[in-house]
Formats: sequence, C-alpha cells, structure tokens
Amino acid sequence: MSISCKVNLSKVPNDNSSYTLKATTQECINVAERLLVPQVYSVEIEMRLSHINPTWQLEGTIFSKMQQVCSRTGSPFDAETKADFWIILSDSELPDEEKDVEVLTNSEADLSDLALQYLALETPTSPIAPEALERTSDNSLLGHHKDSWHSKLSKLKKTTSSIT
Repeated sequence: MSISCKVNLSKVPNDNSSYTLKATTQECINVAERLLVPQVYSVEIEMRLSHINPTWQLEGTIFSKMQQVCSRTGSPFDAETKADFWIILSDSELPDEEKDVEVLTNSEADLSDLALQYLALETPTSPIAPEALERTSDNSLLGHHKDSWHSKLSKLKKTTSSIT
C-alpha cells in the first residue's frame, strides 16, 4: 500500500486542517513501483484542506528524492522532485472547467493519493541526467555527429554544383 491519508470530508471542520506525511521505507518502495523508477528514497507531503461550502480545497506540496535512469546514457542518477498541487474536491461536477476538480463518490477521500498523482505528473518518463545535459550543451556528445553531418552536406553541395 502506498502512503495513505484517508479523511472523511463530512467531518472536516470549516477551518483549515493541515497534514504532513512522511513515507515509510515500504511506502517508498510502493511509490517507486507506481512511478516506475528504480528507487524512491523519501516522500514528504505537506497539505492543507479547507472546507469552502459546498466544496473542499486541497492544496500543498509533495517532495521526493528518487533514483532514475538516464534515457540517454542508461546510467542511474539521483533526482529531487517538487510538485505543487491545488485541487477542488466535490461530490458533483462543477461548471468551471479551468479548475482541477476531483469528483468524489462518497465522503471519504485519500488525500495522499491525490498528491501522488501530481508527483507522477512531475516525474519525467524519459529523464536525462544532469551530466548528460551538460555534455549535450557543450557539444561533446553532438560534436562528432555535427561534424559528420556538416561534411556530408558539404559533399552533397559540391556534388550538386558539379552536376549543374
């Protein structure tokens, strides 16, 4: 089971309720499986729930430290992710399409699961290690390919000009 913070919304007071959750080792393993990453070292969720009749507003931040695999080099690297979220919880559809609305089927909501959805959105599916980005930006990875491309283009231009 992943991190869980089930709240019965019918019992939430009208003032703000704050929650801070830290994942256990087993919960980190479960989050890693959910995110399809080799390892999650830590997950911390800070959130506040407010009852704004007839809806509830959930806002907060989820922080994580995890190991990912570079899509360019295949090497593992450590990364930190921070995802802010703001969700309206409602028991019915709302007309305002610009808001992120989670329609509930009953009065119980797993707040941490909602936050983890935002972490999943912030976790890249094809991550690139910072070292690979640095090598790309100074052309050391692309340099040989770039020179090869330029020489082939140059030869093509010479061939084309000699034909005409």
